[in-house]
Amino acid sequence: MYPPQTSLIPAIVAITRYIETKGFNGNYPYWYLGTTPTNYLTGPLVPQTLIFIKKIFNLQTFFEASYLLILTSFIVSFVGWFILVRALTKNSKIAIITTGFLVVFPWRYFYSLALSDLSFVVARNFLPFLLIFFLKYFKLNHKKYFLITVGYLTFLVLIDPTIFVDVMVSFLALSVFISWNKAKKKFVNFIQKIKKGFLVIFLGYLLSTIWYRPEYWLTILTNPSIGGVSGFGAFLRIFDLVKAMMPVLFAIVIVYFSHRFRSRFVLFTLVWLFSFLFLSAFRFISDYDFWQDWSTWIYELEIGTSLLFAYIFYKKRYFVVPVCVLLIAYVVTLFFYRKLGMPRLISPEPPAYMNSIEKLNKLAEGNNFVFISGSSVWWANAFYDVRQVRGGVDRVSVDRGWSKAAWVFRESPSVDETKEYLDDLGVDYVLVHSEWSSEYFHDFKHLAKWEALGQKIWSQNGDTIYNYEVSN
Repeated sequence: MYPPQTSLIPAIVAITRYIETKGFNGNYPYWYLGTTPTNYLTGPLVPQTLIFIKKIFNLQTFFEASYLLILTSFIVSFVGWFILVRALTKNSKIAIITTGFLVVFPWRYFYSLALSDLSFVVARNFLPFLLIFFLKYFKLNHKKYFLITVGYLTFLVLIDPTIFVDVMVSFLALSVFISWNKAKKKFVNFIQKIKKGFLVIFLGYLLSTIWYRPEYWLTILTNPSIGGVSGFGAFLRIFDLVKAMMPVLFAIVIVYFSHRFRSRFVLFTLVWLFSFLFLSAFRFISDYDFWQDWSTWIYELEIGTSLLFAYIFYKKRYFVVPVCVLLIAYVVTLFFYRKLGMPRLISPEPPAYMNSIEKLNKLAEGNNFVFISGSSVWWANAFYDVRQVRGGVDRVSVDRGWSKAAWVFRESPSVDETKEYLDDLGVDYVLVHSEWSSEYFHDFKHLAKWEALGQKIWSQNGDTIYNYEVSN
């Protein structure tokens, strides 16, 4: 069983293949010219879990193990959201309705199989239990729950450190929930809750640094992997927008809806919804063409919508509105599914272009550096030990030269500039996908330049392999 070619599941499968035999020591030799430490590429928990699942169930591939892990994580997610909503509302019926909505909303399944990274999917699905522990800690202020919350957050970060945004929004929403006093119509000890939450988050990420090491966070912050700018640049851009918009939106939402619904649960839900709406808008404004990026938070918007409409359905018995929203969700998911070409979400075979990767692997013989672009980058090392210029986790790459070179190879019309980077990086083979290739991402904009740079040694179904070394 294999996911669609646009899925990032092959990336974690590639890393797990290596870890199974070599462990986490040293640099991962097959991505980013072999310059990036293996433990930068992923937390330890998902690869070790996949290895365990594959062995205990005697599975053929890590792809099958990935599907079992995804299924398990969704079951955990449904149980977690049920427990959390029941704790927030003290109402089992609302919790059941919320869980029902979560089960039938489609985007989370589509995104998990067709677009997302496995580690991120698992971390998201385990998130509700962090909120449960946060809630216990905020209410009881007991040292035991403080330690449990810090420990569980460390556990989530060791699954996937990019869960940070979900953690922050969850913590802020719970702070609003706990602090709102309906009788006084104001927040009580809100700043105190914020301080406590920040301490938990700081310690959780600090403990995870034992695994990732301090240089890991610096690498993420300085890499140009967020909308074409570094983490620092992205933060400043977000901060400018937040200063202008969020206080106003937050005030309007809190003042209007707190009087209308008189429910702390609704406040929690609205903070969650508006936060992820804002984040989606930020990504959309940054690059509206890159829909795979700005649609990321639809996953969280489905959760917020489930929370809100479960409450409305329970209180008002409005049946038409939730059904209409659910239909809209299916239409939106179908729209993006069609943009992907309506692939099989679970396929009996890997992508059709894998014969090109197999040929490249034989030519490179595991020693020569190759340049591949598109989804082939993730799939190549899920099957073969091909040494690439690119890789599957760009935000953690240590080498600073590969990203500029990748842009030149794909989009620059200049033969001389391309030749310069080929020489600098020591690239021997380039696999070029034309518009006729089955590769979903047609990254190469100037195909003719490769005829002047390298010798065409293999071509099939729109894929061409050039040997640069032969031409020099």
